[in-house]
Amino acid sequence: AHGSRDPQWALPFQAMFKSLAEHVPSVECALAFMEFQQPDFPNAIRALVQGKKRIRVFPIFLSNAGAHMERDVPGLVDTARKANPGIEFILSDAIGESLIVQQAMVASIVRSAEQ
Repeated sequence: AHGSRDPQWALPFQAMFKSLAEHVPSVECALAFMEFQQPDFPNAIRALVQGKKRIRVFPIFLSNAGAHMERDVPGLVDTARKANPGIEFILSDAIGESLIVQQAMVASIVRSAEQ
């Protein structure tokens, strides 16, 4: 996720991470922030690499457009790839590009608007 100077900003991401860990306990996961908060991406990767053959990165951004998803996140992944040549790094699309996520956001807005 992006990160913020406000520690409260991270709470929804920490809740999503906790839920993910509960739903997929067999897969080791890490939450990382691009800036302002810890763990940052390099530290999260260092904590995950031991014994891994593949690491998939799921950016929690709304769109693939913009400097962070066009330049910054791929740059972080490329740096991790170069530092860990035996590991395959897969960069997924921004989570907001998923139709399921878009539909969930619309449903949430509709539900709130109807109250």
